[in-house]
Amino acid sequence: MPFNAIEINRLMASRRSIYPKDCTGHPVPDEVIHQMLTNAHLAPNHKITEPWRFVAFTGAGRQALAHFQSECYKTVAQREGTFHEDRYLSL
Repeated sequence: MPFNAIEINRLMASRRSIYPKDCTGHPVPDEVIHQMLTNAHLAPNHKITEPWRFVAFTGAGRQALAHFQSECYKTVAQREGTFHEDRYLSL
């Protein structure tokens, strides 16, 4: 595939961050997940000293991860005095 500077520039200009409020809750098809993991695996790595490893959570595992992360935020933020109830509830 030839180098296409115009397409690369378009992709770079259109990239964005995704936040929980932006998610619809609809499942992402397995084919999309597999392609995303393949693309992520191809990301640069400093002399291949730390190979990428990814875990995809679905169903009850995804809910358990979400609960764990929100409780970690609450624990650390309360300890540091930076806890915001509205942020916690939006997680």
